Amino acid sequence: MSAELFERYRDEIEDKYREMTPKSRAMLGTAKQYVAGGVTRETCWWKPYPVFVERGEGCYLYDIDGNVFLDHNNCFTAALLGHVHPKVVAAMNEAAPKLLGAGAATESIHQWAKILCDRFQSVDKVRFCCSGTEAVMFTFRAARAYTNKNKIMKQRGSYHGTINEVEPDMPTSSKGLPKNAAADMIYADYTNIEEIEKLVQDNKEDLAAILVNGIWFSKENDYLKFIKELAHENNILLIMDEVMSFRYALGGAQEYFNVMADLTAFGKFIGGGGLAVGAFGGRDDIMSLFSPLEQDEPVHHSGTFSANPVTVAAGIAALNEMTPELIARLNALGGELRTGFKEAFQEMEIQGGVSGESSLTMMRIGAPAIDPRRASAPETHQEIMRLFGLSLLNKTMFTPASGSLWALSEPMTENEIDQTVSAVKETLDELRPLIKEATPELILT
Repeated sequence: MSAELFERYRDEIEDKYREMTPKSRAMLGTAKQYVAGGVTRETCWWKPYPVFVERGEGCYLYDIDGNVFLDHNNCFTAALLGHVHPKVVAAMNEAAPKLLGAGAATESIHQWAKILCDRFQSVDKVRFCCSGTEAVMFTFRAARAYTNKNKIMKQRGSYHGTINEVEPDMPTSSKGLPKNAAADMIYADYTNIEEIEKLVQDNKEDLAAILVNGIWFSKENDYLKFIKELAHENNILLIMDEVMSFRYALGGAQEYFNVMADLTAFGKFIGGGGLAVGAFGGRDDIMSLFSPLEQDEPVHHSGTFSANPVTVAAGIAALNEMTPELIARLNALGGELRTGFKEAFQEMEIQGGVSGESSLTMMRIGAPAIDPRRASAPETHQEIMRLFGLSLLNKTMFTPASGSLWALSEPMTENEIDQTVSAVKETLDELRPLIKEATPELILT
């Protein structure tokens, strides 16, 4: 019976999606002739095919079929100010005619760097790169050079980009990784105090740093403070990945949780919300290792397009728009969204996980929203989550294909929150008969 019911739901939801998006469906056929898989990322679409976006404005995306979607992905959290913010675009338009790139120093780089250093108490100096992945990679290099130790600890299942070292423990770890990718990595459950203490004690002689991601922590517990104390008690550096959690406060998750790191990785929003960007920074005594003015043989760091003039201009403009008032308003809206999601699950009597901090919300059907110990969800649960995402697209709600991380942006108001909660509640109501039949364990009784 459940197989037949699944087929009926698939047909109904996918048929409606195809009716809404015929041009996107045709575009995939063209795109996959030249792009492997037709798109460059799996996580930006729900099967059977992606929505092809034509433009964005504020908190909305416009696809090639004329549909207008309320964007809760926001370029994977990067578009804190929404899409094509006028001041960011104006800054780019002013910079572009002057210089795109020259392989030379420009005056504006230190202005951009000063904003980051001023906002983060733990950051004395920064250097720029082209992605959050690169930023994390260079924090590893800095930690190893400073401590003369090799190993890095990371939270099991936590995403930190696509460098080989951090991927082997992911639920869908990529093929093609070298066999020794994890040789100098330690994967831990940061919610298990006994486990992390033992791993640190067993490896402290060669453990250079502990890597943490701000979005995995909550003000409801002291895990992050515990990890910081454990690291410093054992002469281990703390690296904070602030690529996503920067939006928590002017000083990112470090200010939000009152925990200062030794090294910090930046990305996404610091380049204006839509440009390839990364940066890494930290204590002066660590970052000086990269300085040719202070070292005869500095730690190597290069990148042709790092801190190019257009990205610098966009980054400065965006950071200047990121004010305490904006953060406070979005954080409040984030709280309202999480409350609305929890109430929707309770009203529909469906098990769901809702968590998050600030203007980022994690939400899934049938499992904790974010849990480093969780293996991949059962196939049936994954299929329900896919239908959930497609059904939301049919209601013009654009969410990431993982279904879990929802990001708010500056143009959003309580009206958008109400609209979103209503769409989620309607979708849960729509799927409840399927969930009850196919996965009765997800029905609250």
